[in-house]
Amino acid sequence: MKSSLPILALTIALSSSGCLCSWMKEFNEPERPTYAQGWQQHQVGPVTIKGQFVLNKGQSIDDGTIGIRVIDIHAGSCALFREPEYPSTKLQFFSVPNQRVLCEDVFRVGGSRLDVLEGCGNSLKWGVLGISAINSKDNWVALDLR
Repeated sequence: MKSSLPILALTIALSSSGCLCSWMKEFNEPERPTYAQGWQQHQVGPVTIKGQFVLNKGQSIDDGTIGIRVIDIHAGSCALFREPEYPSTKLQFFSVPNQRVLCEDVFRVGGSRLDVLEGCGNSLKWGVLGISAINSKDNWVALDLR
């Protein structure tokens, strides 16, 4: 029993210092993409991309009627005996003419259907939001609209 206590203490110390989660840096600090094409519609295989952007926290884009604003960015984390939490971003969709908020939600890397967002209903022009990267150190999000 006495010999297992130092090993347990070392394991706890390493996990709290982040040594066991060094891979999380890849998720929290990806390189900034250089390929964002704005509102230029293009094909990626069978998928039609209607807009592709890299936005900083607080920044927004719009197509003249509907806008998207980056409200917040949260770093991913991991700890001993817990599932990892991946980076996330809170995005807000708004009406451009009157600046009225339509809806907002938290997104992670991957694709998300927009027709199921509470409050937005069918008011959005896009069916899917794709998040390709979230950088929590430099506070930016790479996203596309499909």
